[in-house]
Amino acid sequence: MFHFYRGIFIILLFHTEPVYLTDGNKCSRNCTLKDGKHRSGNGSEGPPKIELITSSKPVSLKSTISLKCRLCQSNPTSTIEWLFNGKPLHFKGERMHITSTPCKETLFLLTVLTEDQGNYTCVARNKFGESNSTKEIKIIGASCSFECVLRKDGRRKVGGKKLGPPTMKLERHLKLVTTDQMVKIPCTLCTSNPPSTLTWFFNGRQLDPEKNEISVISGWCEESLYFKALKNTAGNYSCMAKNDFGQAYSTTEIRVLDTTLKRPLVAVKLEGETGTIRGNAVKTGSRINITCTIPALNCAKLVWFWNMNGKLITRNETQYREENGMNRCTRKLMIDKVMAGSKGTYQCVVIGWHNACLTAKGTNEIAISVVSCFEGFYCPLNISGVKRCPNGTFSMHRNAFTTEQCKPCKTSSRNETLMSLHPEAASIFKINCPYNTESSEKHPSSLSHGEIVAIVGSLALLVLVVILGVCFGIRNCRNYKKLDQHTSDNIPIEIPDIPRSKDVFVCYSSKNREWVHNTLLQNLRAQNFETFIDFIDFEIGLSIEKNIVNGIYGSRKTIFVLSKDSLRSYYARSELSQALAAGRQTGHQVLVILYEKCKVPEEISNIVYLDWVNERKRDKFWEKLYEAVRRPLENDEVKA
Repeated sequence: MFHFYRGIFIILLFHTEPVYLTDGNKCSRNCTLKDGKHRSGNGSEGPPKIELITSSKPVSLKSTISLKCRLCQSNPTSTIEWLFNGKPLHFKGERMHITSTPCKETLFLLTVLTEDQGNYTCVARNKFGESNSTKEIKIIGASCSFECVLRKDGRRKVGGKKLGPPTMKLERHLKLVTTDQMVKIPCTLCTSNPPSTLTWFFNGRQLDPEKNEISVISGWCEESLYFKALKNTAGNYSCMAKNDFGQAYSTTEIRVLDTTLKRPLVAVKLEGETGTIRGNAVKTGSRINITCTIPALNCAKLVWFWNMNGKLITRNETQYREENGMNRCTRKLMIDKVMAGSKGTYQCVVIGWHNACLTAKGTNEIAISVVSCFEGFYCPLNISGVKRCPNGTFSMHRNAFTTEQCKPCKTSSRNETLMSLHPEAASIFKINCPYNTESSEKHPSSLSHGEIVAIVGSLALLVLVVILGVCFGIRNCRNYKKLDQHTSDNIPIEIPDIPRSKDVFVCYSSKNREWVHNTLLQNLRAQNFETFIDFIDFEIGLSIEKNIVNGIYGSRKTIFVLSKDSLRSYYARSELSQALAAGRQTGHQVLVILYEKCKVPEEISNIVYLDWVNERKRDKFWEKLYEAVRRPLENDEVKA
């Protein structure tokens, strides 16, 4: 529960804009962060320039604050260090947390105590020098008087002989609660001489406790409200203390966590270089990414954080790095070098917003183990990759470093061995240790008459299956010949009189639907593109051909997902032919995505395609696709 509310505090700091103090520097927005070093701007080389941003108001005990150290200029790269009262800051348990983004480090004090009062300094250094900025954090409530008198008329006197307006322990406070939780809102006087009266307000209007089913409990120095949290109880509760010299306010904002709302669905995936991962087992020394994805269209108001074995991963743990994915619905936790201590359960936690309330958190986790090598492989100490054991040998353990540790296959207990292995290791075992390798060498034998008859019969059946397959292929070829005829310039179709209301028509094989629906379509919609796709937009009662024509001519462009399956699909090839014909007749454009390696058909061989197969090109894949979809056609109407 502590970790959950700590995450909520971080969320509120991101979504609440306090009054900031700045030193007036003009900060560059051209920022990078790599290996813990920041670069800002592309100007001349020199010492860095920074500014430290925090709230200008004193903070209360047990509240949460943030100090943002912004790097305005740094060429070459700079490192950032934090000081407290002139000495290196020592992190105090889980109360302090640092997050790092390009050109900015943020220090969170999650539960402020009196010992946290003082001067905080951010220092940026590079080889040309250093720059620093200091802010003082003052904590209210630490000097409140405990000499309290509650008079019969309800007025309170707090403190010594000095006359003046009253002061409050908390000027402004934020409290996060869940629905049906009992809430206490205290109003505590620090000083009040002469005595003060207390009056309560809710969202600027005087509060009637009885009418709102609120209990008021009076003490010597304070007065508190008690009530059950509901959706309509969220808002600002203000306590006004007033005497002859003036007045003071203490305001508590109540935000209600609505636990009845649907939790975000979270998907977690383990990624790494080829040969470094088998299932959830990771090779020591390798680099991995743990990717967290939300299958949603709007992730702008989501806040993410990571736990490892139930403990929050902070900026101080330098073995981890976090970065955004290709879109707002993806985050990556990167481990540059997996060590024995990297073993454990990693949890992605996502919390979102719904109007003025927070949604329940969504979580997902993945447990990884760390190994020296994998079954069926050996891992030379001088290289980072793995190598498969030679044919006829196999390593049953995860610590083989040389071929000598790959032992000869034991086929006598083959089935038991296969059942004990991970599926990926079992497939390697089948390759390295073919069935009856040893027994066939030790016990050569001739075939009996019955075995020969069985083999001949099997061959005859195989020939029959081949003949039937050839006939089936010839039949399908006739359909494709018809498609080739339709790709001519004189395709017999009447152009429908419909507006181009969609950006893209998506053409694909149903066998590729998982990638198309969950990846391609989600990313297109995240960019607010209007898409036409069969399972959503086909009109019931119309023929498939009519739906295809309406979709293509009602869209500016067609995305054709090129794969072996789409080339074998009658409808995918038909849609492609219609789209090419529309291009010649109306200027419609076809965008090709190479989903898997296959032969490019002649009719689109002159079209430059986007390559999904090559993982090295994927960092620019979505950017190029979005640009291609947005690019206007020659006959596009210009919107006013």
